[in-house]
Amino acid sequence: MTVIGVDIGGTKIDAGVFAVDRAAGGHPRWTLLDRVTAPTPRTGGPDVLSGVAGLVDTLRDRHGDCRAVGVGAPGVVDGDGTVRVASAVLPGWAGTPVGRRLRSRLGVPVVVDNDVRAMARAEASIGAGRTGRVLHLSVGTGVGGAVSQDGRVDRGPRGTAGEVAHLTVAATGPLPCGCDARDHLESVLAGPALAAAWRSRTGRPDGDLWAAAAGGVAGGVPDAALVRQVALEVVAAAGTLAGRALAGLVCAADLDRIVVAGGVARLGEVLLGPLRDGLAAAAWPRDRRTAVVPAALGDRAALAGAALLAASAVPERDGGPDPASRTGGSVDDLAVEIAVGLGTGSDGGGADAVAPDPPGTAVETGAARTLGARVLHAGTAS
Repeated sequence: MTVIGVDIGGTKIDAGVFAVDRAAGGHPRWTLLDRVTAPTPRTGGPDVLSGVAGLVDTLRDRHGDCRAVGVGAPGVVDGDGTVRVASAVLPGWAGTPVGRRLRSRLGVPVVVDNDVRAMARAEASIGAGRTGRVLHLSVGTGVGGAVSQDGRVDRGPRGTAGEVAHLTVAATGPLPCGCDARDHLESVLAGPALAAAWRSRTGRPDGDLWAAAAGGVAGGVPDAALVRQVALEVVAAAGTLAGRALAGLVCAADLDRIVVAGGVARLGEVLLGPLRDGLAAAAWPRDRRTAVVPAALGDRAALAGAALLAASAVPERDGGPDPASRTGGSVDDLAVEIAVGLGTGSDGGGADAVAPDPPGTAVETGAARTLGARVLHAGTAS
């Protein structure tokens, strides 16, 4: 069977169609066949849902009807798929009945959950958070969190368990949090906040921050070494503040590890190293060695989680996953290689490797840009 997962972000909407087959051991095998993206409209909920429906229609035109659609949506989402609370990161989003409207528009089952919980669902089921008590931290256009215990995501009584954006930090952020406070974790750690701090120090474009922090500044750029150093300092300052803010939570929630995903997390150890340092500096001695690791599925975790939501709406007799099996199986080709043969799956040998776009950028749709990423051939960007 095929299902479609959709991740609604503050900057772009990402949608992918997955083939789900039962493996020999009883666990489902997942293959991402195709992926499309579009900028997230800034003009309210109805326009965002129109964008989602358009991407789903594109995938269905290419691959035929799907059994269900799963959606990871920003904000506090109730059991019916309505956004009850949302920040200003996505204007006009609060109150949007995502599930009801998409079910009516698409004519298939639609399951909706918070976007970070969708990411956590994937990492807790098949990624880096399968065991123990885990905080799933998402750092992109905004900051979010979710908590899982031994492979099961905990929503909490009000649907906000693990939400960390509003933890206070010992600094004034360059941009306000989605709630307008400037001393919250989101105000210093989110991608736009990092970019604002970078601009205030250098006056250079946002893209230079991501390139320099990732080590991509060309030797011919004037003061390239200094540019690189400032980029590392900007990210390190935010990462250290984040680690210190999370130290108390690690103790209070008795966490085993922190799994980090999202666009900014693509910076890898440039961000994770300072975060660990800040955590170790402020944590209770027992908690100083709490593992801080990247999401195993990278920036595809939320999309994979949305696909898992979709599959949960399909009965096992019709090819859906066994509801008693909460972990196991595999998601093929999510982290490095993706099959884009427009109707063909990946055999593991012919797919193109992909490198993500910088955080905060949107990617056009179309066959040439299906992946929402720069295609790499033999290690050379095209």
